[in-house]
Amino acid sequence: MKLTVPDLGKPILNVDVVTDDLLRLMPSGTAPPPASVALLLTALAQHDGHTYLHSLRVGRRAWRLALALEGNEERAWHVYIAGLLHDIGKLNLPRALLHKPGPLTPEEWQMMRCHPEEGARLAAFAPDLTLFLPAIAAHHERPDGRGYPRRLLEPEIPAESLLIAVAEAVETMLSRPPYAPAMAREAIYRTLLAGAGTRWTARLATLAAQDLVRAGSSAMPYEAAGRAAGSSLPLNGPDSSPFL
Repeated sequence: MKLTVPDLGKPILNVDVVTDDLLRLMPSGTAPPPASVALLLTALAQHDGHTYLHSLRVGRRAWRLALALEGNEERAWHVYIAGLLHDIGKLNLPRALLHKPGPLTPEEWQMMRCHPEEGARLAAFAPDLTLFLPAIAAHHERPDGRGYPRRLLEPEIPAESLLIAVAEAVETMLSRPPYAPAMAREAIYRTLLAGAGTRWTARLATLAAQDLVRAGSSAMPYEAAGRAAGSSLPLNGPDSSPFL
């Protein structure tokens, strides 16, 4: 499937941009995206613009990786939606924590590590999002069992969560806030391969590295608009961990 770019002529915090993109990519015969997706993304955009834009980029990259992995458009579309919602648990984190300019304390880390399951809990209030709960809850788990919140091993982690995890890592390394420079592509490539089999599955780490070389972020929607809007958006401060 050809990568289509959403209409970025609309204000980037207008969730209609995302809804339009979901409808454009929706496979034939698939039900429209759940209405709750737009409601939660609107709340996230109002709470923290950086997390919102990050979620858009992660969802789109996860879709592209899923499509490259299996060629199944319907499955990739569902991964896109799960990727959009992966960080909604941060709605319940204090803005002061999301914007903290330095390393987190152990207590703050404990709060941060609750956001995957908190996101699943929030999404569970919407019956039309039941399908996406496992992917949201496990998106910070790792194949080697060193992830959070439940330290699951690879066979226990939903495939959608594994895709979102590697997509999020790439987008975090590519799209740091203005005062935290993005990593060079060569460094991201090396980081992905170094984490193959531990932080990410070997197959997905290799796929993400190949995708970075082939297309990188230049073909990804939302990125340019995110940079343009960055000065007026509430951004997170840099943290000692790159993959929150």
